[in-house]
Amino acid sequence: MIGRIALCAEQECLVQPELLGLPDVSLEGLSWLEGFSEGQALRRAMSAGAAFDEAWIVSAEDLSVINLAAALKHDGFTGNVCMVTGEASGSALSRATAAGVDEVYSPERFVQRFSVEMRRRRRMEEVSAGMTMQSVTDVPLRARLPEVRSAEPQPAQGQRALQGRSPVRKSGNPRAAARPSAQIARKAQTSGSGLLVAVMGASGGVGRSTVAACLAASAAARGAKVLALDGDLQFGCLHRLFGTQEPVTFDDVAVDPKALERLAAAVHPDVPAVLAAPDRLEHSEALAETVVTVAAAATELFDVVVADTGANWSDAHAALMEMATATLFIIDQRAGSVRACQHALELCQRIGLPTKSFTFALNRCAKDAPFTSADVSCALGGVRVNELEEGGLEVEELCGGGLACALTASGNAFVKSVESVGHLVLPSLFGEDMSEEGAEKGVSLFRYLGQRRQRQRRRQRQSNEIIVKTGTPHPDFKSTLDRWEQLR
Repeated sequence: MIGRIALCAEQECLVQPELLGLPDVSLEGLSWLEGFSEGQALRRAMSAGAAFDEAWIVSAEDLSVINLAAALKHDGFTGNVCMVTGEASGSALSRATAAGVDEVYSPERFVQRFSVEMRRRRRMEEVSAGMTMQSVTDVPLRARLPEVRSAEPQPAQGQRALQGRSPVRKSGNPRAAARPSAQIARKAQTSGSGLLVAVMGASGGVGRSTVAACLAASAAARGAKVLALDGDLQFGCLHRLFGTQEPVTFDDVAVDPKALERLAAAVHPDVPAVLAAPDRLEHSEALAETVVTVAAAATELFDVVVADTGANWSDAHAALMEMATATLFIIDQRAGSVRACQHALELCQRIGLPTKSFTFALNRCAKDAPFTSADVSCALGGVRVNELEEGGLEVEELCGGGLACALTASGNAFVKSVESVGHLVLPSLFGEDMSEEGAEKGVSLFRYLGQRRQRQRRRQRQSNEIIVKTGTPHPDFKSTLDRWEQLR
């Protein structure tokens, strides 16, 4: 049984949902939602035994939003209390935390949350009603994506508007492709403080999941709180590489959003948490639109999120690459893999995805391979291609046995090359070679050297000012000037 949600808003907003940013939505026709215009009416309904899983408080005619939220918590309501406010000040957030409010939404985030929830309820009802996968896939992909509206200014005429278009190439107009999830991705990119690495590939069998597992395990071994997210919803097997017997799946998160929080709370030190693909293949199409939302929520709970993806690209993959901190593109030394990569990069250029931030890695590099990294670099237009060395049978044996963490600790040549790529996609985490001063501050070598150079230049400017004023260098700056000349 899918739980119901209580929505508290003024009567005018309940009658005209467009005032809430929800045009073309009839709140009365939603069986899982019940509206209340007064806070006291909502409290009386709950005390009379009305069962709600969540309460969304936008406004009330008799109480303030924060007072109503606090009253629901005081009454013993155990579900989620979500407060919508346009004031994102520290005082408002502090009051909400003191009142025990579970989530605070901006008006734009509320619209996004409502759209995703409405489609999630529709998919769950279809699954519970025993609908076939054909009945789900008959709906065009563009019609299934959540439509998010916000108060953000629209792009001026002549600028490229990315939202509301599909990345699938349309016949007759190959340049009309773009991303319907771009607006979601831009908001999600600023919602969490964690780092998101999207591990992509344009063909199957390139070792994408193995690279993602080793990267996640290496990041966890360095003390980060890591989530290995399996975005290959059809045939993902990322949890098997870590030996997870009963993993948390996308099905679980779709039914219970708190499952992701429980997964973050139960993560073990030095071992990444795993969010697995759905148990049933027929659920993958219905859950495809949740990948971006779940990834955005995961960045609020984890330091690093490593998202493995499937070979079949979709709207969610484009949005995932846009919101990612870094994108790691895996290729192998087959001619078909290189051609597929060229085809994928052409698509990225057509839809406006910046590919300059991509990091390319050539997997299974061996002496007798038909292509070298230089050959692949030439085929891709001169981009830098990093080599991932062949790890031998040890990689297949340990990953096949669910011992990806043991493979990371083994010092295998493949693992070392993955960690070298980690310096590029996560430099603040994989910067191991640090001085004592830099290690105390917890910064990587690259950042520390940059800070040291800035300090040296600042002291040089100060020394020059003293020379101009007095005609002689200050004795405290003499040694610094000598070292500066050596560095130059």
